[in-house]
Amino acid sequence: MGIILSFLLPMLATIPLAAMICRIRIARKKPISYGTLIMSACCIPLLIAFIATCIQPDIWWSREHKMTPEIFLTMLGYIAAICVLPALGVVVYYQRQTKRDEKRVV
Repeated sequence: MGIILSFLLPMLATIPLAAMICRIRIARKKPISYGTLIMSACCIPLLIAFIATCIQPDIWWSREHKMTPEIFLTMLGYIAAICVLPALGVVVYYQRQTKRDEKRVV
């Protein structure tokens, strides 16, 4: 149950973050690219690493009773890879919406 939540919650948090980033780019009249996808998928693992460092700073040093930093970084990599899927859905949705709105104007 804990493993499912540790991957499900970041995926759910990626959706509003990606939507916010896409809406900011639309408001500034910039195209929505796949760089937006990568940025929104990587923000959540970076936020998790920041929060984990604030709560437990020893996470970056190996101790016998704790997990190693390599395991923590691997977990962040998996979370980033899983966060790509909802971010891809949001980016494709906003790209199609932008194309549809451009066709109406022309």
